[in-house]
Amino acid sequence: MDEVDRVLLRLADPVARPGLLDADALLELATVCYDIDPATVTGPTTAVYDRVDLAVPLAADTTATARLMRAGDALPWDVTAIWKAGCEPVPGADAILVARLAVRTAPAGGTIEQVDTALPDLDAAFAAAMAGLPAIATPEQVRAALRLAAEQSLTGGTLTDTELDAVLTGAAGSAAADPRRLGHITGGQDAVSLQLTMSAPPPPADATPLLLPVVVAVLVADAATAPRDLLRATAAARRAALAYLLPEAPRDAPPRRVDRCVCWLLPAAAFDDDGWPGGTGDTADAQRSARLAAARGWLATGGIAVIAT
Repeated sequence: MDEVDRVLLRLADPVARPGLLDADALLELATVCYDIDPATVTGPTTAVYDRVDLAVPLAADTTATARLMRAGDALPWDVTAIWKAGCEPVPGADAILVARLAVRTAPAGGTIEQVDTALPDLDAAFAAAMAGLPAIATPEQVRAALRLAAEQSLTGGTLTDTELDAVLTGAAGSAAADPRRLGHITGGQDAVSLQLTMSAPPPPADATPLLLPVVVAVLVADAATAPRDLLRATAAARRAALAYLLPEAPRDAPPRRVDRCVCWLLPAAAFDDDGWPGGTGDTADAQRSARLAAARGWLATGGIAVIAT
């Protein structure tokens, strides 16, 4: 028995399947099918399999469509006929999985418990900053003094340069604007300082799992299979999956990226081939991992998940 058949039998066996499609593999399927940021996922991703079919062919049917209209009729008749072509079925997918993926995402942050407001006197702070400068201060020194005065006055603490740039962009349209544009006298604006006190976020263990329905067409290949052959087989596998009903996603589910995805089950050794892009790293294992990550990135845009066996 070759390795491809061994992997296919592990996929078919409910006891062996979790060792093949582990939590990381299931998360890969979820992120290809749905708009999920893996960084927000907490805990392992699990699956409930509603149906697993093996060696799913494309039915070799012939379809004909006609539009008929009888003289005097206001509307035409649309007629569609499908019949067996009498030839061998075309290979579709090695397996079709209809499953529900249980994905836990990080709960929302804590709630606002207290809001403290203040009206900083920016004009007085700017005047004090200018008074402290020498008479021959350069424009760079003036700007630095004004920025420091704004950073120290707008909050109870001190704003960072990046935060002040965001305030200047929002109020004056440019991060390079004169900080005095924030003052009431020069800019005609009143600044309000807000300080929020947040409660602690709920623990990740309290996250309610989302049950995300998926239909996955699986292609099992060995390390010698050419990517071009896999890409060609992907179209047929996706067509085979169209015969399976995709249940509605729950109301709070993230948006779907694809209705039905295709999963390539490949040996990790396939990515030892330096023809795969992205092979950076000091060791062979690091280069293999980098090639796999790069392949997952561009193949996901076509609704293809890659799982290394």
